[in-house]
Amino acid sequence: MLKTTFVYLHIAEKPEEFVPYSKRFVDTYLQFPPGIEHELIVVSCAGVLNRQTEDIFAPLNCKFDEYLEGGWDIGAHQFMAGRVDSDFMVCCTSRTYFWKANWLKRFVAAREQQGEGLYGAAGSYEISPHIRTCFYGVNPKIYREFPHKINSRPRGVYFERGKWNFTTWFEERGGRTWMVTWDGVYPKSEWRSPENIFRRGDQTNLVAWDKHSKAYAQATPGQRKELENQADGLYCGYLGKFRHFCDRYVFRKFKR
Repeated sequence: MLKTTFVYLHIAEKPEEFVPYSKRFVDTYLQFPPGIEHELIVVSCAGVLNRQTEDIFAPLNCKFDEYLEGGWDIGAHQFMAGRVDSDFMVCCTSRTYFWKANWLKRFVAAREQQGEGLYGAAGSYEISPHIRTCFYGVNPKIYREFPHKINSRPRGVYFERGKWNFTTWFEERGGRTWMVTWDGVYPKSEWRSPENIFRRGDQTNLVAWDKHSKAYAQATPGQRKELENQADGLYCGYLGKFRHFCDRYVFRKFKR
């Protein structure tokens, strides 16, 4: 069996804003169990570990660590890749939560079926093809080889879908990239094919939800169509930008 580590990020600054997200994570983790043995590490980001954080996560069997540098979520993930001793490290953000049991079991089963690779709960073609970093898994030893240090917000964007695209880097070194849903495991060419994935339908094919899936669910029909087109990559390049302008300011006006 793969030795699996799951990394959750607790944002220690602005507790009035971020503590509710951590409590939601704990509640849904307990309500919808991961379904497989694993090591759970809660990382206190942007603030030292304190009693309040320990109390929030007291119901869980977890370890704690601290990340006090920049780079937002990805900076913390990269930092933890240098400290985790496991075969498969699954990372998420502070706003990740669950709606169905066995979410980690599903992810690990995909990894065991397909072998070494980069796995994500969602793939997007927005700006460039990439595994979304709100919920993704990889061998931490491979993660350590990434040549750029992520210590700022712009560098985090470069990492996910910009000039340092982690997905592209992973593929260029010979790795395979997969999107894992409840109904299948999909290569890059099929990331936007299934029903009810990220920014499509009711999104119930997602293994985990986050702030972006919630924003889509709460959007108007017109806004949802625009967000879906973004994820489908329809707004890339000059023609894509023109189409985006028309969808937002021209066609929507006539639909009214």
